Amino acid sequence: MYPNIKEGLSRILGKEVDVIENKGSNWAILEDASKIRDVAKWIKSVPGRCMTIAPLMRGEEKELVYSFDFYEGPIFNLKVKLKEDGIDSINDILKSAFFTEMELSETWEVPFKNLPEMRWGRWIVDDDIEKGILYAGLSETMSPETETKMWEKIRKNIKES
Repeated sequence: MYPNIKEGLSRILGKEVDVIENKGSNWAILEDASKIRDVAKWIKSVPGRCMTIAPLMRGEEKELVYSFDFYEGPIFNLKVKLKEDGIDSINDILKSAFFTEMELSETWEVPFKNLPEMRWGRWIVDDDIEKGILYAGLSETMSPETETKMWEKIRKNIKES
């Protein structure tokens, strides 16, 4: 049975939450980022999983969009404003969030709290390359020249040994 998202989020947050349905997907905003772990526990109990986490980085405004599913029914997207001191990792609750959190930590410098360190170093970005170097705007990533530009950016920012 697909859960009532509005009811579940409202219970977690202790107040009524607006949930917008659009073309089979549900959208909500989590204003209190410290509640992300509570949401993850609820998703797990339904049961559900974290499909992906997308960064929205526009100047000083930094947000994450978590996309969850419940194995049947529509997708649930939750937009969370990223605080300067970071956001709690949910990978210990929803194992499906692990690789996405690792990727965002390395390529976009999203500061996840309690994200385990990889024992062999970084997972995606070579240790000799400055962390967060793969950050790129949408127009840059949509360009046919993306690969060339990205490698130029990486080569320029390799740490001197």
